[in-house]
Amino acid sequence: MAIDAAVAAYLRPSLPKSGLAFEPRAKSNSKEWVNARSASRVAAMGAALGASPVYHDSIYVCGRTPWSCNLLRNTAVLLAFSEPIVTGDKATVHVERLTKTSYERIPVARQRSDLNLVRTRTGWQVIGIGAVSES
Repeated sequence: MAIDAAVAAYLRPSLPKSGLAFEPRAKSNSKEWVNARSASRVAAMGAALGASPVYHDSIYVCGRTPWSCNLLRNTAVLLAFSEPIVTGDKATVHVERLTKTSYERIPVARQRSDLNLVRTRTGWQVIGIGAVSES
C-alpha cells in the first residue's frame, strides 16, 4: 500500500538500525488487535522499515507497575500503526512507538502521534504530525 511506504520512508531516518520491531496487526475501534493486513503487506512494511513483525503482546510485557514494563528479545523500538483513515486526497495514520530507555522508573517510553498525509501527483507524502502524546 502506498500510504504504508510513505509512512515508513518518513519514520525510517529516526529509527534504530537494529532492534526494531513492528506490530503486524492493527487496532480496531474497540482497541483490540485485528489481523487487517495481508502477509504481502506485512512483508513490504517490514522491508520498508527494516523491522521484524512481532505481536505486541509477545514482546511488550508489564508487571503490576509501569516501571516493571520491558521490551523483550533485544527490541529497542516497537512500532504499531492504525489502518489509514483516508478522506479524499488526505489520510491520517495513528502511530504508537514504544522505546526502551535507560531510566529505571520508566524503562519503556510510549509516544503516540498522528501522521498526516496528502496524495500528490507522485504518490502519498507525510506532510506533518498531528496530535502527539508521550508517557
